[in-house]
Amino acid sequence: MNHTLSHNTSIRKLETEYYQSYSADRYINTDDSSFHILTPFNKEYINRDNQHHGHIEQYIQLINDVIEHTLKIKRYDILSYYHDHNNSPSVRSLHTAKLLFLIDGLFYYYNIYDDQLLLVSHSEIDSSIYKRDRLYIFGLSDVLNLTRFYSEFSLYASFLDAGHLLYNVKNVLVNKNIDFLQFKKFNSKYLFENINIDSRYCYASFAIEISPEYKENQKMDKKAYVTARDKRLSVAHNELRPTKYLEEILAHYNSSIDMEESYVNTNHIPSFQLTSKLIRNSAHTTIGNHNYGEKFGQFNPVDVLTILKKSKSLFSSNGMEYCFLIKTDKGEYVYWSDITCTNLAIDFRKIMYDDHKFFDFKTYNIVFLCFSDRNKVVENGLKNHLIPASEMMQLVALYSSSVGYAFRPMKNHHDHYLKNILTLGEQYEINFMGVVCNSPIQQLSYYLK
Repeated sequence: MNHTLSHNTSIRKLETEYYQSYSADRYINTDDSSFHILTPFNKEYINRDNQHHGHIEQYIQLINDVIEHTLKIKRYDILSYYHDHNNSPSVRSLHTAKLLFLIDGLFYYYNIYDDQLLLVSHSEIDSSIYKRDRLYIFGLSDVLNLTRFYSEFSLYASFLDAGHLLYNVKNVLVNKNIDFLQFKKFNSKYLFENINIDSRYCYASFAIEISPEYKENQKMDKKAYVTARDKRLSVAHNELRPTKYLEEILAHYNSSIDMEESYVNTNHIPSFQLTSKLIRNSAHTTIGNHNYGEKFGQFNPVDVLTILKKSKSLFSSNGMEYCFLIKTDKGEYVYWSDITCTNLAIDFRKIMYDDHKFFDFKTYNIVFLCFSDRNKVVENGLKNHLIPASEMMQLVALYSSSVGYAFRPMKNHHDHYLKNILTLGEQYEINFMGVVCNSPIQQLSYYLK
């Protein structure tokens, strides 16, 4: 029997069932009052153990640049329920999507609260699996804290967090004209066997390989590190044991040994300027989000759709469809991905499912929407299918920032209403949406240098 085929068939069936349960029906299925997490809450579980200190000899500027423009905390907002912010949006600012670097045969985890690389390797890697002379950048997603709030929908939400981070990583590489290998499949089993991170709650969301030729003109002074360990490894109890899907799906992801990659040539792919202060709209301000007359005239949906089309080779799969919903004084429109425009009656009050007291949706007028045929989950796998939705969302966010506006990604869309007005077939699901925002309320913020 072909065990790889059996493994793939099994995980696709499980992913398809999960996807159907946590797409349009997520509001019902997320309400699981019987599910409780006993582990004390921490924003970070992977911390210094101070067993050993040292220096990374072959440290390069690119690693600093990736951290600076993705995960490094830049801003604390006072008038927000979620205070600490970096350039990669995350649900409740839980920062579930993290970065793991493989540098000269050793794995280093970036701790955003210490702003430090932590050595999490047991020993040097086997160079027959991952090449020792390459730089690898892995996404590492941790679902435990998300599960406290969203039960098994936490996995879906973690994919979206990972996509925001991944696009920001790629934007750094494209800015620097650095070509790379993007892995659709990679050996996560070997990865977790060689790091001090708990695979019961974490999975590797993406992997990028960068050629050694980029090291030569990038070298910096040695970089200090300290060893670290996931504190949950010492606890036998598995919090995800009661779950219907989550424990089994993560076990599948973390036992993968297949490798499949594609080369990404960054020439002619659009990018956005790297800036230390990205315009961001803080989620759930204590006062609320309202638009007092801004027309968003500098935001051109045709420009964004053109950039998305030119960026197609960046995304790990191409099963995600998208459009803009636009409200003007003359009526409502849909701008489709092929840049055609359709007049359509849209009630913006019905686009959002809930949270109207925090976000006055009817006062805004530009919405970006991602949707897809659920058969693409079988074709691409759930992870590779959903992560591009938030990559696209982050692209729109960076464009919005570049023309002076904030952008707010949201998952609390009203799926049935949107499918109805767009006349999407039964096999379609709404995957993600975002709203172009202004900032009429002066946020009290503290910016970090």
